[in-house]
Amino acid sequence: MRRALLLVCSALLTSTLALAQPHDVDGWGQTKWGMTAADIQRLFPSAKAGPCTPHQKNCGTRIEVPGVDVAGVKCSVILTLDKSGKLDLVLLAPVAPTRKSADALLSGLTEKYGRPTSREQNVWTWTFTTTTISLSSIISGDFGMVFLSYQRRASLQPNL
Repeated sequence: MRRALLLVCSALLTSTLALAQPHDVDGWGQTKWGMTAADIQRLFPSAKAGPCTPHQKNCGTRIEVPGVDVAGVKCSVILTLDKSGKLDLVLLAPVAPTRKSADALLSGLTEKYGRPTSREQNVWTWTFTTTTISLSSIISGDFGMVFLSYQRRASLQPNL
């Protein structure tokens, strides 16, 4: 009897968590895929627009927002607009990339989106209809790199 009750409670908890998870994610935070630089500037008045780096493919504009709190972690945010001027990539990097910041981001993402769709070594990925979210973390002693990306799925991008 006790075991049956435990199984029922577990099934209810699992189904409740599944219902709370989003079916799709159409951007990061208040940003939505397809927003323009002006739209982003209204959301983040301190944002600074600049040129893309040479290695960024299909990048028209790069907008940087310093000091954004994500799951209790202070991050720098780079929003990338494609050559048509529409938002299609958001990169977040903790100001202090530590194991603690990586764990906090992973915990926040899991709480908000559920378990990752996949995990390969130090990369956790959540895949939705229009968005892929990836958290990459490499920490070794005092050195660390932690990156979080929200990217509009390439299959849904128009041919440019």
